[in-house]
Amino acid sequence: MNTLEVETLRRELLRDILDVDDLDVLKKLRRCFNRLRVHSTPAATETENLRPYTMEELNARIDEAEAEIEGGETLSSQELFEHLENKYPWLCK
Repeated sequence: MNTLEVETLRRELLRDILDVDDLDVLKKLRRCFNRLRVHSTPAATETENLRPYTMEELNARIDEAEAEIEGGETLSSQELFEHLENKYPWLCK
């Protein structure tokens, strides 16, 4: 991708994000963006995979997961299985 394409895509993404008024959607976008950014470079992925989490990082991940649960951002196991059965019916015969 050349520089002009990168700049154009950045501007389009910024416009899209600026149109979002839902705080939950913005939080989800930020989490997804951070995950993608961390895992987009091979060096970052290798470093992330080889380095053990600190207690602070583990506690932060637990806090984030608990906040998602309290905010209703998770699926029950039954909802997950229904989703998977609908998406991959050939695996659930």
